[in-house]
Amino acid sequence: MEKQKCLLKASPPFSLDLSMRATQPAAPATYENGVLARALRLSNGRLVPVEVRQIGDSENPIVEVELLAKVDGKERREIVKMLDRFLCLSDDLKPAHKIMQRDPVLNSILEKLCAVRPWTSLNAYESMICGVLFQQISLNAAFSIIRSLVLGLGDSVVVGDRIYYDFPRPEALARASIERLRACRLSRNKAVYVKGIAQAVVEGFNPEQLGKMPLDEALEVLRGFKGIGLWTAELILATGLKRWEVVPADDLGIKRAVSRFYMGGKTASANDVREVAEAWGPYKWPIAYYLLVASERMQRL
Repeated sequence: MEKQKCLLKASPPFSLDLSMRATQPAAPATYENGVLARALRLSNGRLVPVEVRQIGDSENPIVEVELLAKVDGKERREIVKMLDRFLCLSDDLKPAHKIMQRDPVLNSILEKLCAVRPWTSLNAYESMICGVLFQQISLNAAFSIIRSLVLGLGDSVVVGDRIYYDFPRPEALARASIERLRACRLSRNKAVYVKGIAQAVVEGFNPEQLGKMPLDEALEVLRGFKGIGLWTAELILATGLKRWEVVPADDLGIKRAVSRFYMGGKTASANDVREVAEAWGPYKWPIAYYLLVASERMQRL
């Protein structure tokens, strides 16, 4: 096996470790001992396993990508583009940080989390499927179900004694029976929803187009899918398409965070979240994510 390496410059401040510990990556990605790993399916159909690690500190962040297969220049550029999007490497969050600095609550959070990048899916298709699986269960339970789906229906490539998985292709999910999906721990309803999304993609729907639509139109298209309501649609846009002007205001964790930091423990509604987030301009999702991490996951960091 021929290995190749490339170095990517991340926009500072950036910490791969802090970002991965703030929220663990969903399968098929894994993060262990400072190494992020998964298989990437390229546009030509090839499956390429990669391992990603950071060298340099958060103020001079260099990301080393090890390609565990021989790739040509075009494939290499595609892989770099995929990882840049997945890890938000070139996204400049300094404008968001300036907004946070003006808010005493957010400024104290920023001091601890400024090197974290917001949680993002590899692509919009994965985000749509995962958005459905996140519904009405804990994050850990959802990640466990996503892992079962990946192990059950995802393609894989073996390198040495390790298996690198890719997310199940739309064709695999559309072809799978409800019983097969339920064997991957999906509820019957979620199995139906997942099959519907996958079938739409197989028939030509391109989730990436949602990133180019006006926000209201994109929300309407997503809510046209069975099983996708407003919360799921907003989550998909924020995490799968980097529509960072969106905040999933009905998210229980975000409502708890707003309640804790802004309302003295009083129960927060979705309207309360939207009102607080209005001051965050086009960076509602990244700032909401910082708030969520501070509220629920600071101890692990």
